[in-house]
Amino acid sequence: MTGKEIESRSGVARANIRYYEAEGLLHPAREKNGYRDYSEKDLEILEKIKLLRRLGVTIEELKALCAGKTELKPVLERRLAEVRGEQESLSRVEQVCGQLRSSGETFATLDAPKYLRALDEGSLAAPKLPEIDKLPAVYSPWRRFFARTFDELLWGTLLVLVFCLVGKNPKLVEEQAGVLWTIMGVLLGFALEPLLISLTGTTPGKILLGMRLAAPEGRKLTISEAYSRHFVMLWHGVGFYIPIWSWIQMWRSLKRGWNEEPQPWDAEVAYIAPPFEGKFVAFMAAAAAVLLVGGEAVNSASQLPPNRGDLTLKEFVENHNRQSEYLGLHTRRYLDEAGQWQEHPEPEYSTTIVIDMSRDWDEAKVYHYTMEDGRITAITMEAELEDQFEWITPPIDTAAELIPSFVWAQEEAPFWSFGRKRLLTELERANWEEGFTIHDSGVVIRGKVETDGYNFGNGWDWAIPDDTRTENKIAFHFSVELEE
Repeated sequence: MTGKEIESRSGVARANIRYYEAEGLLHPAREKNGYRDYSEKDLEILEKIKLLRRLGVTIEELKALCAGKTELKPVLERRLAEVRGEQESLSRVEQVCGQLRSSGETFATLDAPKYLRALDEGSLAAPKLPEIDKLPAVYSPWRRFFARTFDELLWGTLLVLVFCLVGKNPKLVEEQAGVLWTIMGVLLGFALEPLLISLTGTTPGKILLGMRLAAPEGRKLTISEAYSRHFVMLWHGVGFYIPIWSWIQMWRSLKRGWNEEPQPWDAEVAYIAPPFEGKFVAFMAAAAAVLLVGGEAVNSASQLPPNRGDLTLKEFVENHNRQSEYLGLHTRRYLDEAGQWQEHPEPEYSTTIVIDMSRDWDEAKVYHYTMEDGRITAITMEAELEDQFEWITPPIDTAAELIPSFVWAQEEAPFWSFGRKRLLTELERANWEEGFTIHDSGVVIRGKVETDGYNFGNGWDWAIPDDTRTENKIAFHFSVELEE
């Protein structure tokens, strides 16, 4: 018979049955698919266990009885003696309570030593199966939720680090991969979590909250048991992250936790944890902070150009080409050895999601370098257009590419990515029509767009020709220069 059938026929909960199996009191057969096959003999033994446990016979005594190491009569005689002692103890409790009530004592005048001398400790026998007759479990949905959330944060951070270390911008990979990014995170967790559980009995998130897993008999889970458990968790716990279905499964898991019902993936697992304490919150918060700061540190370091400090032309070219590709700028073009723009001949660069807004500015595609002792001290872009009767966009995006490759290379540049990106935001908000000067990271950044016969349509985004003019002129100037 199946586990559900023996549970129904015996009236013993599945958690209790698993516990008795773990204690070696039941030995059901196993089918080829791994499912248990209970016999009528197993049902008979289970009913004997149920009776004797309700009478107060200990697990150790039951083991001895099943092994034939003792007889039932002396076990019952011991239990009867114990029950008589409990009855005697209850009689004394009844007697002392009656004396106290009749004496008129108050709490203030109570002579405790007098009554303590007349009272011995006693206890009541349990009329039901003891609560200890089942595998330990952690029901708290929030404790389990935060442990899993931390683990998933860790897997996600490791995924980001892997791409950073191989020279791929994880943000761009995530944007291009879409749902595949989520799948990669799930696969990484599927590979690591069962492995950690089989080796250590826990995961980083669980250990921070004082939780660990074990097989019913106390050993660590085997690698196959750990992977089977994780697979069942992915379906019943998060619905394989399938939209809508995932939320339904998570809601069901939450309800099971509230009702103190075991989760399906923990049916044959001992989930061990001490009572919750405030220190676990502190552990989790500190570890999450370290993880987030550490991940951002690697991300920030990966966005820095490969060459720092004073740059030769060759080093600047390396910086520019690497930053353009890593940060997803104009990957269709690259700088040659002379530091000038060239089109990529490879087919993979034939299209790009970035619109080259400087396509009409041939002169702006030329960088002018100021050198001193073989080192670059300034880079300038200049261009001019005349008699253009269409909307013109100054090559602002091309100008901004100098920031990650030249300005971020300076020793004074902030390490953290959010500190460096502040400069790009400031450049976007600058008033190009009136001109601007920005001092940052030991560099002076200047920019200006001069127009004659043009109107700025939306800030500096679009230069719109004035159709009433027969001659139009727009000039662009941008430079980055090391401060003295």
